[in-house]
Amino acid sequence: MANAGKYTDIVDEKIGNVHTLTLGFTTDVHGTVSIDETAAVSIANFSPLGGQLQRIIVTPTDLSDLFDMKVLDTNDVDILNSGGANLTNTEATVLNIANRTFVSGEFLRPQVTDGGNGKKGTVKIYYMLG
Repeated sequence: MANAGKYTDIVDEKIGNVHTLTLGFTTDVHGTVSIDETAAVSIANFSPLGGQLQRIIVTPTDLSDLFDMKVLDTNDVDILNSGGANLTNTEATVLNIANRTFVSGEFLRPQVTDGGNGKKGTVKIYYMLG
């Protein structure tokens, strides 16, 4: 599967015990951005010990209103439990992770749909090592 849209400006930062992984993105002509298994974002790529997810913040720059965000794990399970459906384009949305899903080298595949053609935004993943 080829990438639709693209992720850019991947930045990993540490604030105290909490790490943030920020992914900028631009949607394709279908209003979609996703990454396939070979390009999946692994917390292990940045922090070999893996970690514990805390929350995800989605910030639309100019996305269409009621866009959707999923974050699929290695087993194609949406770790947001459909909590990223119909997001507003007027402000950032904080998505808390149910049961603080553990990620020990698991791959995460953030996906945006219904975002509009060539639109931009960011996904910020908060996690702790351990």
